[in-house]
Amino acid sequence: MRVVAAIIIYDGHLVAFKRRYSEDKSISKKYEFPGGKVKKNESDLQALKREIKEELNIKLIGVQFFCKAKHQYVDKTINLICYICKIENLKFELKVHIGFKLLNKYNVLSEDWLAADYSILRALIEKKII
Repeated sequence: MRVVAAIIIYDGHLVAFKRRYSEDKSISKKYEFPGGKVKKNESDLQALKREIKEELNIKLIGVQFFCKAKHQYVDKTINLICYICKIENLKFELKVHIGFKLLNKYNVLSEDWLAADYSILRALIEKKII
């Protein structure tokens, strides 16, 4: 499954979004990068902009490709395409999330993230993006 994700940076911090409760404990109330599935006949960038509009109702600025990552869950394989994005303020709508946190390299790994996101978080720290 092809999935796009926005690594949102605000004022030098990573903005982490907390998922809602789910009976699936592997995703319930975990932090994630917002984004979602790429639809047929949609580019990765088009999917990213659509998903962020749907989930947060914001416009991203300075969108740059960061990395690709592959993660095998029990029931599916995720091919994650990540973009670093900036926002000018924290005026967004939490339409599918229950909260957010501003994180930095010192505390980002202390939160409970989706399994697929850990390699990306380590890369962000290693490349001094956060």
